[in-house]
Amino acid sequence: MNSSTAFRNLQWGLTYNHTEIHRSQLRAIELERSTLLLRYMLTPQFSVVGTGGYERNSFISINGATSSPTWTVGFSWIPNERTEFDFAGGRRIFGDTYLANFSHRTRLTTWNLSYNEDITTFGQQNLLQPGAAGAIPSGGILPQLLLNTLTNAGMGGGGLANQGALFGILGANNFFTNRLFLQRSLQAFMAVNGSRNTVVFRGFNISRQAYTGDEEDDSIGGRANSVLNRSTVQTGGGVSWIYRLSPLVNLTTNYTFTRINFTTTNLTDINQIMMVSLNKQFSPNLSGGINYFHNRRDSERLNGDFSSNNYMASLSMNF
Repeated sequence: MNSSTAFRNLQWGLTYNHTEIHRSQLRAIELERSTLLLRYMLTPQFSVVGTGGYERNSFISINGATSSPTWTVGFSWIPNERTEFDFAGGRRIFGDTYLANFSHRTRLTTWNLSYNEDITTFGQQNLLQPGAAGAIPSGGILPQLLLNTLTNAGMGGGGLANQGALFGILGANNFFTNRLFLQRSLQAFMAVNGSRNTVVFRGFNISRQAYTGDEEDDSIGGRANSVLNRSTVQTGGGVSWIYRLSPLVNLTTNYTFTRINFTTTNLTDINQIMMVSLNKQFSPNLSGGINYFHNRRDSERLNGDFSSNNYMASLSMNF
């Protein structure tokens, strides 16, 4: 719930989030957060932003409190219609927290640099939704400005996701786990958009620290794998090329390189993903595609090397 446009200098917003996660062999958990946001416009381009609230979670933490007051203080600066810079700092259950987002666009390019911290889950990250962890809505895995760029290039947001192009741009940073974890994500995107071509460059550094016990992942790969995924740092980048054969048909190619450091054991994996997909929008609600994926993993773990070639045909309908 937000204030109306009649509130010009002082704006407010009230947010309530409640999530229940039911797991067949593990206890159900609840995540709840209530936040009040206040924004004061010092000038038409510059505003100060503050939030205050409370978060209550029912999971059993191995890293401290699960419920506490939360607050952030920050600012938003929009010097012109093409540039925006947001920053906020504050306190949450895991300690000091910071959020930052910089976006800039020109006629042919879109730039974005963002930093975000949040307690999250595999399922929440898999939805690719923008986060709401603090005063500034700094975006999720894919910045909204970049998504708008791709949409304006003739690829509707829903169709883009259905056609697999998002996976190519984002890479595969989200690995399966039952645990909640603290994720700190620093990401940079740059997109060059032409009449028929869009090229997207991405760099990232993503750290994850488990917030619930190793036993929650024992059923996935055993205790050794649970310990391995207790703390990870992923660093890498990728490039994607989207070529529009027609307004309704596109060809997407992608290469992503990721170095994963398992800090608990000081072992490293190097993952490489190559993808080619041919996609078609048959109607506003119907899309399909043919995809080829090559996955390669070079690992310091015993028997950890892996390579696969995957072919997939898909048909998606939105209701």
